Amino acid sequence: MLNILIDKNADGMQKNLMITFVAETLFMWFKILPFLRYGEKIKRCINFFGHEDFAHKDYEERKITNECIRICRRNSTAYFYGIIATELVWNVPVLISKERKLPMYPWLPYDPLSTSLVYYVTLVYTTAGM
Repeated sequence: MLNILIDKNADGMQKNLMITFVAETLFMWFKILPFLRYGEKIKRCINFFGHEDFAHKDYEERKITNECIRICRRNSTAYFYGIIATELVWNVPVLISKERKLPMYPWLPYDPLSTSLVYYVTLVYTTAGM
Protein backbone atom coordinates (compact mmCIF):
# COMPACT_ATOMS: atom_id res chain seq x y z
CA MET A 1 0.00 0.00 0.00
CA LEU A 2 2.78 2.40 0.84
CA ASN A 3 4.43 1.72 -2.53
CA ILE A 4 1.40 3.11 -4.34
CA LEU A 5 1.19 6.18 -2.11
CA ILE A 6 4.92 6.93 -2.35
CA ASP A 7 5.43 6.07 -6.04
CA LYS A 8 5.58 9.25 -8.14
CA ASN A 9 4.51 7.35 -11.27
CA ALA A 10 1.43 5.80 -9.65
CA ASP A 11 -1.87 6.55 -11.27
CA GLY A 12 -4.16 8.97 -9.42
CA MET A 13 -6.96 6.42 -9.53
CA GLN A 14 -4.76 3.86 -7.77
CA LYS A 15 -4.00 6.35 -5.02
CA ASN A 16 -7.68 7.27 -4.64
CA LEU A 17 -8.72 3.63 -4.39
CA MET A 18 -5.97 2.90 -1.86
CA ILE A 19 -6.99 5.86 0.32
CA THR A 20 -10.63 4.75 0.09
CA PHE A 21 -9.66 1.23 1.15
CA VAL A 22 -7.74 2.53 4.15
CA ALA A 23 -10.63 4.82 5.16
CA GLU A 24 -13.17 1.98 4.88
CA THR A 25 -10.96 -0.30 6.96
CA LEU A 26 -10.57 2.31 9.70
CA PHE A 27 -14.30 3.04 9.82
CA MET A 28 -15.10 -0.68 9.97
CA TRP A 29 -12.71 -1.03 12.90
CA PHE A 30 -14.56 1.69 14.85
CA LYS A 31 -17.86 0.05 13.99
CA ILE A 32 -16.75 -3.32 15.42
CA LEU A 33 -14.81 -1.92 18.40
CA PRO A 34 -17.78 -1.69 20.85
CA PHE A 35 -18.59 -5.36 20.28
CA LEU A 36 -15.00 -6.31 21.03
CA ARG A 37 -14.69 -4.10 24.12
CA TYR A 38 -18.15 -4.53 25.66
CA GLY A 39 -19.22 -7.97 24.44
CA GLU A 40 -20.17 -9.25 27.89
CA LYS A 41 -22.24 -6.14 28.68
CA ILE A 42 -24.09 -6.47 25.38
CA LYS A 43 -24.85 -10.15 26.12
CA ARG A 44 -26.19 -9.23 29.58
CA CYS A 45 -28.42 -6.51 28.09
CA ILE A 46 -29.86 -8.94 25.56
CA ASN A 47 -30.62 -11.44 28.32
CA PHE A 48 -32.00 -8.65 30.52
CA PHE A 49 -34.52 -7.55 27.91
CA GLY A 50 -35.59 -11.16 27.47
CA HIS A 51 -36.75 -11.21 31.09
CA GLU A 52 -40.45 -11.65 31.85
CA ASP A 53 -40.70 -8.07 33.14
CA PHE A 54 -40.51 -6.96 29.51
CA ALA A 55 -43.22 -9.33 28.29
CA HIS A 56 -46.48 -7.98 26.85
CA LYS A 57 -48.90 -7.06 29.59
CA ASP A 58 -52.05 -6.57 27.56
CA TYR A 59 -53.59 -6.84 24.10
CA GLU A 60 -52.63 -3.26 23.08
CA GLU A 61 -48.92 -3.83 23.67
CA ARG A 62 -48.99 -7.08 21.70
CA LYS A 63 -50.90 -5.34 18.89
CA ILE A 64 -48.30 -2.53 18.69
CA THR A 65 -45.43 -5.02 18.67
CA ASN A 66 -47.07 -7.15 15.96
CA GLU A 67 -47.67 -4.05 13.83
CA CYS A 68 -44.00 -3.05 14.16
CA ILE A 69 -42.89 -6.56 13.23
CA ARG A 70 -45.18 -6.52 10.19
CA ILE A 71 -43.78 -3.16 9.03
CA CYS A 72 -40.17 -4.29 9.55
CA ARG A 73 -40.78 -7.48 7.56
CA ARG A 74 -42.44 -5.50 4.76
CA ASN A 75 -39.53 -3.05 4.59
CA SER A 76 -36.94 -5.83 4.69
CA THR A 77 -38.72 -7.69 1.89
CA ALA A 78 -38.91 -4.54 -0.24
CA TYR A 79 -35.20 -3.87 0.36
CA PHE A 80 -34.30 -7.47 -0.54
CA TYR A 81 -36.24 -7.36 -3.82
CA GLY A 82 -34.78 -3.94 -4.59
CA ILE A 83 -31.27 -5.35 -4.19
CA ILE A 84 -32.10 -8.32 -6.43
CA ALA A 85 -33.58 -6.02 -9.10
CA THR A 86 -30.54 -3.74 -8.95
CA GLU A 87 -28.16 -6.68 -9.30
CA LEU A 88 -30.11 -7.96 -12.30
CA VAL A 89 -30.21 -4.57 -14.02
CA TRP A 90 -26.51 -4.10 -13.30
CA ASN A 91 -25.26 -7.56 -14.33
CA VAL A 92 -27.59 -9.03 -16.96
CA PRO A 93 -26.38 -6.70 -19.76
CA VAL A 94 -22.81 -7.79 -18.97
CA LEU A 95 -23.72 -11.47 -19.08
CA ILE A 96 -25.65 -11.31 -22.37
CA SER A 97 -23.07 -9.14 -24.08
CA LYS A 98 -20.91 -10.83 -26.71
CA GLU A 99 -17.78 -8.97 -25.61
CA ARG A 100 -16.08 -9.42 -22.27
CA LYS A 101 -16.63 -6.49 -19.98
CA LEU A 102 -17.17 -5.94 -16.28
CA PRO A 103 -20.05 -3.98 -14.73
CA MET A 104 -17.40 -1.69 -13.25
CA TYR A 105 -13.65 -1.55 -13.64
CA PRO A 106 -11.91 -1.46 -10.28
CA TRP A 107 -8.16 -1.14 -10.15
CA LEU A 108 -6.76 -4.64 -10.20
CA PRO A 109 -3.10 -5.72 -10.21
CA TYR A 110 -3.82 -8.01 -13.17
CA ASP A 111 -5.63 -7.96 -16.50
CA PRO A 112 -9.19 -9.17 -15.75
CA LEU A 113 -9.86 -9.92 -19.42
CA SER A 114 -6.78 -12.08 -20.02
CA THR A 115 -8.42 -15.55 -19.81
CA SER A 116 -11.93 -16.87 -19.36
CA LEU A 117 -11.24 -18.20 -15.88
CA VAL A 118 -9.78 -14.90 -14.68
CA TYR A 119 -12.63 -12.98 -16.30
CA TYR A 120 -15.40 -15.03 -14.68
CA VAL A 121 -13.75 -15.09 -11.24
CA THR A 122 -13.34 -11.30 -11.44
CA LEU A 123 -16.93 -10.93 -12.63
CA VAL A 124 -18.26 -12.93 -9.68
CA TYR A 125 -15.99 -10.96 -7.31
CA THR A 126 -17.14 -7.55 -8.56
CA THR A 127 -20.78 -8.66 -8.65
CA ALA A 128 -20.65 -9.97 -5.07
CA GLY A 129 -18.82 -6.82 -3.98
CA MET A 130 -21.62 -4.57 -5.13
